[in-house]
Amino acid sequence: MKLLTARDTGPTFYFVVHLDPSKTLDNGDPDPAFVAEYTWPKSGFDGTPAQVKARILNEVRLLAIEERKQRLAAASPASRGTKLPEEGKEL
Repeated sequence: MKLLTARDTGPTFYFVVHLDPSKTLDNGDPDPAFVAEYTWPKSGFDGTPAQVKARILNEVRLLAIEERKQRLAAASPASRGTKLPEEGKEL
């Protein structure tokens, strides 16, 4: 995973994560199907600003890991079911 954007917007942090850097378009740009955006409020966390940022980054990392798993499974041909004998035949 790679942070494409990491911004402090004041009350929140804004992140754009490339969930799977091996998934790119022909021109090398990240495949939009594997890019996720997260906005995370700073409130509700105790600690120094550096500690708060570290905890939020960890939460975003954990969320991105799970989202990556789901997107890879959805993109997998196996997730589309078992091939029927009729596949490829004229209707």
